[in-house]
Amino acid sequence: MLSELQYNVIQDLLAKVLDVDPSMVTPSTHLRDELCLDSLQQVELQAWLAARGVDLAALPPGGPQTVGDVQALVDAVDAVDAAHDGGQARQAASLPGPASGPAHPVLHSAQLALRPVSPEYVPFLYDLATREEVGWRWRFRGAIPDIETFQAGLRQGALSQFVVVVAPNGEPVGTVSCYNADLHRGIAFLAAAFVPEHVAGGVPMTAVGMFLRYLFQVWDLRKIYMEVPDFNYTQIASGAGKYFEVEGHLREHSYYDGRYWDEYMLAIYRRHVVDPRPRP
Repeated sequence: MLSELQYNVIQDLLAKVLDVDPSMVTPSTHLRDELCLDSLQQVELQAWLAARGVDLAALPPGGPQTVGDVQALVDAVDAVDAAHDGGQARQAASLPGPASGPAHPVLHSAQLALRPVSPEYVPFLYDLATREEVGWRWRFRGAIPDIETFQAGLRQGALSQFVVVVAPNGEPVGTVSCYNADLHRGIAFLAAAFVPEHVAGGVPMTAVGMFLRYLFQVWDLRKIYMEVPDFNYTQIASGAGKYFEVEGHLREHSYYDGRYWDEYMLAIYRRHVVDPRPRP
């Protein structure tokens, strides 16, 4: 029954973050099978848990399965906080310090970091671009270039590009790239790819969000486009209007596996990523 769930889980997470009708939820409601959370919503769930002090590294494979599991994780953190200082130390640690001039770009967190594309990462990027689970979705759409051709074109058209590595061992798990920038019009394009083992976790959303904040901070961009085929769009569709706007829909645009797929042109505006600020 709803009375068995704390108010913060029902209203803060389900209604506000995941846009789920609270009247449809009980502690036994399954997050994927019944609420049908897409990949983006699952990442939002992990980000919400991390913000409340849940150790994501300690989660079981696949993460929480039911709404009751989510509540149990939050209750465990609350119990630890109550036994110590009521969580005041954790809350105080998250407060920003006083501003002292322009802030430098942030390219790391406790979870991951964005590293320049140095030669040591080229073999990883080549493997990522040609992996059978990833290659058909990304850049070459199944074509397999030789590594010399791949390396020669790695930075072609790129304004900025990073390799995503995870803490604590610095293992590379993905890449983010901004390309075809038109700084006169204030627009650019974004691409990202990650090894499948990290797609369901919080790494992609954290890395892409960090990269977007970097781009909007360093360059006077108005919006950043993403070209997303339908078989990828269904994984992030819940973010429309919240994390991006759908500004184009190309019917039967890309061929794969016996059919033509629609492609979506998504636009990420500054307001989707950073707080509004006066524009000159």
